[in-house]
Amino acid sequence: MKLSDVKTPKVTKISAGAFGGCLSLKSLSFPELSRITGGAFWECKNLVSVYMPKVESLGAAFKECEKLSYVYLPNVSTMEGAFPSCFGLQVLSLPKLENTTEWLACEQCFQLSRVYFSGSSVVHLAPHPYTTDYWEDCFSRTPMFNSTYLGYYGSIIVPASMVSLYKQSSEWQRLSDRISSQPPVVPSPAPVPFKMISLTSQTLTEANANYGDVTFVYDSTFYHNTNLRNVSLPKCRLLGMNAFFWCTELTSIYLPELLSIEGGYVFESAGLKTVNLPKIKSTATGDFTDCVDLETVSMPLCEYIGVYEFRGCTKLRTLSFPKATYLDDGAFEGCTHLESVYLMGSSMVKIHSPAEFYGTPMQYSSYLGHFGSIYVPASLLATYKADSYWSDELSDRLVGI
Repeated sequence: MKLSDVKTPKVTKISAGAFGGCLSLKSLSFPELSRITGGAFWECKNLVSVYMPKVESLGAAFKECEKLSYVYLPNVSTMEGAFPSCFGLQVLSLPKLENTTEWLACEQCFQLSRVYFSGSSVVHLAPHPYTTDYWEDCFSRTPMFNSTYLGYYGSIIVPASMVSLYKQSSEWQRLSDRISSQPPVVPSPAPVPFKMISLTSQTLTEANANYGDVTFVYDSTFYHNTNLRNVSLPKCRLLGMNAFFWCTELTSIYLPELLSIEGGYVFESAGLKTVNLPKIKSTATGDFTDCVDLETVSMPLCEYIGVYEFRGCTKLRTLSFPKATYLDDGAFEGCTHLESVYLMGSSMVKIHSPAEFYGTPMQYSSYLGHFGSIYVPASLLATYKADSYWSDELSDRLVGI
């Protein structure tokens, strides 16, 4: 028997694990339900519709419900770790929420573009049990975690009268730039049905792979797969940690819709020669570390270049990031043949330290001419040279054009 739709008009409470692992379950209707305890719908991977208008207390109920895309729970006031690893969740509306009592409530909701809170008090976030950070917990590995998303994508929307209170709250301080009183007026990426790669023995041995409908590649999916040569992911928006780590024979990958890399080290030690990511706005950590065959990189919209992002890419000669705003620690460390970097944005690019260019020609002022130069707009050259980080060791490598 396959359980696909559940309608129970008089049930008021559901206990832990009641429907856990029901893979055929697609819709739920509990009009009188007031409380859900932990794991009630855990790993219901095909659940797409939830109707629970009277629920007030929500336990860790929906973990790994991968296809949930929109959730509206009008009376929930307390929430535990309700939605971790709901990879397809895009909109979450909890107008009466007061407290989150579990620190990983929305962790790994990679496509969560909007969260709505309508209450008259600031929602209390549960702290991490071992640190004082809040932002890194409830919304870890979501678009809210990454402030480089443009417009309102990755927004926490609250009443206009509450915006300043949220921004002043220590619990929300590191998410303050994601808090808004307005619904999205800048178009968010259009919702796409969530689809992950299903690995089979054939998947793991094929050299040329085309995943036309896949929107997300999860952590370590192709880890150390030395059979892969070419991969096409025309609809993929997100890549998880280590997704193509050590794929030493992977020479090309097609990712025209990729928006974000989550977790880091996605292509470390891969055999890529060319990278073209026309829509990505931020990277993670070490995603192309030790890609020793990488020669060409195109990321025209990328604003944030992560820690050790291109470390050890010894064949890179020229890089251009026209929209960059920040280069993190060791971003180009060990790129021994890096002749030129172009940072032609309208404002000065911030850097973590001169270590971004350690082990590159930019580190050595003895190079003649413009070999090992960092090109910036002529109108900003004085600003760069006056900045303490840029002027420390890199001042004579800056060239205004």
